[in-house]
Amino acid sequence: MTATTAKHPGKSAEEEVCVQFAGCRPEDAEAVMTALETAFPPEPTAGHVRPEGSRPASNVWSLLLDTGGRHGTHLAPVHLDGEVSADLIGAADSVHRVREALEEAVHVQDRGVVPGEHELELRLLLT
Repeated sequence: MTATTAKHPGKSAEEEVCVQFAGCRPEDAEAVMTALETAFPPEPTAGHVRPEGSRPASNVWSLLLDTGGRHGTHLAPVHLDGEVSADLIGAADSVHRVREALEEAVHVQDRGVVPGEHELELRLLLT
């Protein structure tokens, strides 16, 4: 039996990936979030809080993606003014799908991996 989530009834928890961005300019976080939403379009009722205006570099932005919704959309390159630290957390296959999408838009460097029994946490540096 496949687990489902309370946020998205009928959706497999294995398809969801939590993406967190930190240590970056709000505009860079926004650019990466917009690219990921192009690759994995959110449901009409889903959403996230967008950074507004100038924020300290210590802010963290989060995005929950349903990786089962990708329909062959290829991403255009995204310009970043600085580095973005990104953590991807979810089932291994879904995390790898998000990483592959990011590679279409930005340069991706692996910074660490924490394997778990049912989840994978992948730390990346985006430039």
